[in-house]
Amino acid sequence: MNTQSQDTQNSFAWNKLNLPDSNSWSTAVCRDHYDNVYVATWNGSSGQIYTPTSDGKGWTPVSNAYSDTINDMCCDSNGNVFAVGQASNGQYGLMMLNPMSKGFNMVPGSAQGYPINFVCADGLGNVYYTGNAVDTNGHIFVTKYDVQKTSLTPLSGGQFPSALTGLCADNNGTVYALGLEGGANPYISYYSGGSWSAPINSPNLDSGTLAITCDNSGNVYVPSSTTVWSYSIGTMQFTNMNAPMPGTAPMAVFMRWVQNILYVVGYSMNGATIQDFALAYGVPSAGWNTITPTGLNNGSTSINGISAYTRSSYNLLIANSQNALWDGKLLVH
Repeated sequence: MNTQSQDTQNSFAWNKLNLPDSNSWSTAVCRDHYDNVYVATWNGSSGQIYTPTSDGKGWTPVSNAYSDTINDMCCDSNGNVFAVGQASNGQYGLMMLNPMSKGFNMVPGSAQGYPINFVCADGLGNVYYTGNAVDTNGHIFVTKYDVQKTSLTPLSGGQFPSALTGLCADNNGTVYALGLEGGANPYISYYSGGSWSAPINSPNLDSGTLAITCDNSGNVYVPSSTTVWSYSIGTMQFTNMNAPMPGTAPMAVFMRWVQNILYVVGYSMNGATIQDFALAYGVPSAGWNTITPTGLNNGSTSINGISAYTRSSYNLLIANSQNALWDGKLLVH
């Protein structure tokens, strides 16, 4: 793996984990409940998923080549790992890791001819995904996969006019979607009790509203060009969290809420220079803490994904356009 120790930023010790192919970069990353890491890569013509070898010194491929970028990955409450992308047969679908063969297989019935952009899981054994496929009325929809029943169910009624820009689910089975009205106005909608809520709009949401995550208490978190906002389903109020978003409007943002820690990573443009950022809310001190590794923020690297799972290792993983994965270990918790 050629691990390179880098630096410590606000109690996060960062290591750069070089990928096996020097021409590849990481597009998505996932850590399962047993602290196994899976990283999706792309070399310009095909995709691959790797996991570290047992001695931690190298990488082992865990899937056949994909013919397109692997857009997103997640782990469900039972430790199953999922990925969405285009398989070698040209079909897009929901891929599930087979623990016996150590390869990803397409979930039966999930194959479609349209890209799938997001996948997430709740705490009840369900996985949700969405992309560019439309229903008979021409609306984008979200599909629920019940892992135990192996059943696929469209969560219809959302009336989403265009592809969603974010998707997350809490442990209670509530699904939150981030979309655009008229191609420019961000809104939030959530699925609970068998139906989608009306679009939740706010003048605070803008072109920088590019991601969504949630906790398990009915709160949703979204960025804007200048800060991060929380929205409470109970009070129906937005609150400015006063996040120190750097540069001008962000070009990409990725967020995770893990055990009372809100992670926000991404990149913005400072003139012609890429400015990466990694923020943690709540650790190591109250409020926002900048934890960006020095070697990542080099002016030319873009951030492509994030994964965090605080079971035992307390690590934050960042996928990016370098041929490497950045691993940040929280030293105090």
